[in-house]
Amino acid sequence: MANGALEQGRERFARQDWKAAHRFLAAAQAEGPLDGADLLLLAIAAYLLGRDAESRECLEHTYDAELAAGRYPEAVHAAFWLILELALGGGAAQAHGWIASAGRLLVHCPPDCAEQVLMLIPETYFRLDSDPGAALVAATTVLEAGERLRDADLLAFGTLGRSQALIRLGRIAEALPLIDEAMLVVTRHAVCPIAVGIVYCAAISECQGIFDLPRAREWTEALGDWCDLQPDLVPYRGQCMVHRAQLLRHRGELDRAAVEAARAADRLSRPRHPALGLANYELGELERIRGSAVEAEQRYGSAHGFGVSPQPGLGLLRLAQDRPQEAARALERALAEATAATERARLLPAAGEALLAVGHIERATAVARELAGISHFFGSVQLQAEALFLQGRILQEGDRPQEALALLGRAREHWSGLGMPLEVAKTRVAMAEACRLLGDAEGARMELDAARAALHALGAAAALGRVERALGSVPAPGPGTPDAPGPASYPGDGARISPREIQVLRLVATGMTNRMVAKTLFLSEKTVARHLSNIYTKIGVVNRAAATAYAYDRGIAAGAGQGRPAGADGHGSR
Repeated sequence: MANGALEQGRERFARQDWKAAHRFLAAAQAEGPLDGADLLLLAIAAYLLGRDAESRECLEHTYDAELAAGRYPEAVHAAFWLILELALGGGAAQAHGWIASAGRLLVHCPPDCAEQVLMLIPETYFRLDSDPGAALVAATTVLEAGERLRDADLLAFGTLGRSQALIRLGRIAEALPLIDEAMLVVTRHAVCPIAVGIVYCAAISECQGIFDLPRAREWTEALGDWCDLQPDLVPYRGQCMVHRAQLLRHRGELDRAAVEAARAADRLSRPRHPALGLANYELGELERIRGSAVEAEQRYGSAHGFGVSPQPGLGLLRLAQDRPQEAARALERALAEATAATERARLLPAAGEALLAVGHIERATAVARELAGISHFFGSVQLQAEALFLQGRILQEGDRPQEALALLGRAREHWSGLGMPLEVAKTRVAMAEACRLLGDAEGARMELDAARAALHALGAAAALGRVERALGSVPAPGPGTPDAPGPASYPGDGARISPREIQVLRLVATGMTNRMVAKTLFLSEKTVARHLSNIYTKIGVVNRAAATAYAYDRGIAAGAGQGRPAGADGHGSR
């Protein structure tokens, strides 16, 4: 019976039928102890089925069995897989202990065998962030050994490690071809199945980290194809599970993203994994986008408790709650603490929006300039789109809607090419505002209608509410009527009143307070006050009532020609 089960287990393992392989090998083990080679098969099958604790136990037994038999290279090999599982599962201290134990066995191994360099692979992993130069040297040694020994596992890990180290050294152009090469190694060569999953997930994570969305998506699809051939496989581990949810969110598949993120949070909590905070942050992002502010705030709080910054998501939530001062302070503080370009690139777009919301245009301009520089450094279309969007918004605030529209249009093209419908809709809303400043009410309504349709289909309730409010402030032209009343700008006594100032003056003339004008035009109260000050100077008045009278006299105010409202005699208070 045991021999039959063992043979069946080996055969099913070779066919990559992991569930059956595990069942038969476990049955054989129940009948009597397995040798080291068969224990290793059982450990690999258990890992691929998501039974991580069982896999580690089997690898420890494998190590003990090989060591007892005097097969030192095999013992080192078992220790190597155990070290990787521990390292990726958050067990760094245990992993270092096993590195030391396995290292002492190398004196008993042939001088030019794969095991002599295996321990350099976890060394590369642990040194990536603290000493990427040393990590690059270690990974290069592994790669050279893989080429010399024609060992596919060494080739895959060595190539991957070099790419990761080069990214941290800022040598992005050199790193990207190596990521692709590492993926080709695991798809074309006889690599251990554990290595396949690790390399795939690490490569996808690196692509996400440098904002290379097309490459991340392509390799995610390739990983999906590989997994489809093995239906019982549990391929995603740790941070890779969260990255999968992020990619789905970027694609606008919010429901699927929520399922994946919740699954990640559940799996990463048993036992607690370092990526648990990332999973909670991603759930917070999804709740924020879908308009569930309370739930979003709870998730951001959980992320913070697990050691992950709640920014920029929490700042964007505060902006949606009309609390721009809080958003700006929190995001600027987060930027002050962030040193790496990747960290800053995540924060800069939201920080720019928050600064605009509180009227700090010069600081927002500096943020946009830095973001454009980082996008050029990484060669990231995603970051280029973010930079163009922010630059367009700044031009809008500076009463330059025609120039803003050109940049926003380019941003929309980038977002569309990347397949990011939420960002396309966001950009359409900004373009609608530029159209409105130019007096093109029809263009504004078309952009807002398109954004509303997309956001409704996506279930993005938070942004949808903003679009509905914006649509309510755009006049709907009737048949044969002009799109918008009046010209795009009016002459004042000494200077022309800009399109944005016309908007502000028209709303002030209806009796709106600065706060009401700010909410209607999606500006900060500080920006509205600045526009009013400029208007007073240009038209030669000193208060609100006089400005209102001017608006009615010049035909700027809605309902002009039907008489001034009470108090619009030039003697009212500000």
